[in-house]
Amino acid sequence: MFICFARVIPCLVKEFVNPTMVPFVLPNVLQSQKNCTKEEFSQLILPYLKPVMKMTDPIQILLIFMQKMELLLKLCPCEEVKSDVLPMLYRALETDAQQIQELCLSVLPTYASLIEYPAMKNALLPRIKRLCISTSFISVRVNCLVCVGKLLEHLDKWLVLDEVLPFLPQIPSREPAVLMGILGIYKLVLTHKKMTMTKEVMATKVIPFLMPLSIENALTLNQFNAIIAVIKEMVNRVEGEHRVKLEQLNSIQNEQQNMDSNMASQLTSAPPTRSEFEEILGMQPSPPRPTMSVNSDISSLAQSKPLSLQDKQGLVKEQDAVRRLQQEPVLNPTQVLPKGPPPVKDLTMSLMENNLKQISLGGLGPPVAPVAAPVAPVAAWTAQAWRPPVQPQAWQSAPVTFPGPQFQLSTNKVPMNTMVSQNTFQSSMMNGMKPSQPTKQLSNTEINDFLS
Repeated sequence: MFICFARVIPCLVKEFVNPTMVPFVLPNVLQSQKNCTKEEFSQLILPYLKPVMKMTDPIQILLIFMQKMELLLKLCPCEEVKSDVLPMLYRALETDAQQIQELCLSVLPTYASLIEYPAMKNALLPRIKRLCISTSFISVRVNCLVCVGKLLEHLDKWLVLDEVLPFLPQIPSREPAVLMGILGIYKLVLTHKKMTMTKEVMATKVIPFLMPLSIENALTLNQFNAIIAVIKEMVNRVEGEHRVKLEQLNSIQNEQQNMDSNMASQLTSAPPTRSEFEEILGMQPSPPRPTMSVNSDISSLAQSKPLSLQDKQGLVKEQDAVRRLQQEPVLNPTQVLPKGPPPVKDLTMSLMENNLKQISLGGLGPPVAPVAAPVAPVAAWTAQAWRPPVQPQAWQSAPVTFPGPQFQLSTNKVPMNTMVSQNTFQSSMMNGMKPSQPTKQLSNTEINDFLS
């Protein structure tokens, strides 16, 4: 091996400069991989193979690499595989050689774990889909479907729903082998634990696509049974999932209807009568509201004689007034009105009552009836025309004069001529007449009696 790595391989790699000699020299260089380790291959052989891997012409170079790809991928480090070997496989899918395409499709699933998610989504799957739709070889199309089925383990659920399943109905071929490849992908998606197919996708896209395929004339009995079995499984899943959804919605609607009916029954139940409220609050029952049959009155009037437009308008206004009257609350006659301020007594009336009270206390006959309140003009004259002079500083010593007839208010003796009738006093007050006799000064006791 030392002679091979030191003498033979350096001479062979010098011919890589000439593209026409590469197909003849490359198999001999790759043959030396069988007896070397990973370290020896990565240090002595791989640096010379990297420039050759980037060459796509002639096609024999790719074919040689495809034939030795399993050994190449086994000896290359992971980083070298991602950077140099896998891009060569992606380029091989774009060639027109059927053998290279089939070899590449058979090798890719083995090393799918080394393919990163962005490369799988943007580099590998678009090339496989394009090749499967555009190729004219049935074997290449079937190998594309088989490769996709093997790559499902390394794909994301959303990537399968968005990239893989939509392109299957676009395949133009309807050969039994191609149909079995399509059916295999659908079956793997249904049975895989990580993959889930929604009932909307199955009901709107997958089942309408598979049902016409089941009546293809080229299918055998086993192939027909396989397609029908997948269709029945999808139908059962759609039925079960949608039934559960409808049952849940139905239960929610029933609960909502029960709640609405309970609320309606509570609202329509008879409220406590007025008497019950009055018993609770300790109130007296209110008189019943009189009922008025407006419609019957109007109908009886309309039947008795024909009505004019003005009469009809008047009846409508009366009907509206009656309705408003019925809507007004019933007034409780037992309701106690708020007490107002006490009535203000007239000064003249209070003085005369005190005077008569003093006369009755004097023992000069039976008590005299109180003088009635003067009429409005006298009250106005007493409130506006006459104001007794008030001296707060000499209140106790100042004499108090009283306009009107002379009254001798003493505890011992009262002359009879001092009693004046009510009519004479009122007439003298209304006419603004002054008394003919001079006024008498009152004592302190009499002043206090008047003021009380």
